[in-house]
Amino acid sequence: MAEFDYDKLVKILKREGEISQKAAADELDINVGQLSMLNFCKAKVDAKLYSTAPATAKSVKNLRDNEENRWELIAARTGLSVKDVKELYGGEAKSRSSYVGRGRDHTNGNGSSTKTRSAGRSTGSKTKTAGAKSKTAAAPSGRSTGRGRKAKSAPSAGRSTGRSSSRRSSAANPS
Repeated sequence: MAEFDYDKLVKILKREGEISQKAAADELDINVGQLSMLNFCKAKVDAKLYSTAPATAKSVKNLRDNEENRWELIAARTGLSVKDVKELYGGEAKSRSSYVGRGRDHTNGNGSSTKTRSAGRSTGSKTKTAGAKSKTAAAPSGRSTGRGRKAKSAPSAGRSTGRSSSRRSSAANPS
């Protein structure tokens, strides 16, 4: 694995401006896991993309609530640790209820954790309206909609032609 070069990261950020953490890691030829969000935010401050801020409770609250900065960016701008920034904000409980729209919101807006159902791999819309057909509801018996291999069954004669011909005939002869 390549070694992380902080100075090169700052130069990239000065040259490119606002790029993603992933794009910066790709340009550094490292794995995105090797570039922590805190180091990425510190480099943004050193590249003058963000100004420094005083390490006060008022400043931290402004950066979080009004500018909607991530905790790592607030820490980089104030020179404090993420833990210290959260303490200045009002403690761990209050910081958990603060959501600025990045990542997944587990608080449901009220500070209490909610269980979320993972959709797994999905190619379609995650929400369906009452009139929308779902794959599981439309699947004829004997067909599997799961991720595993489907058991082979005897081909049913005329299944696809039966549907299309009935559609054509009803469209051609409205009654």
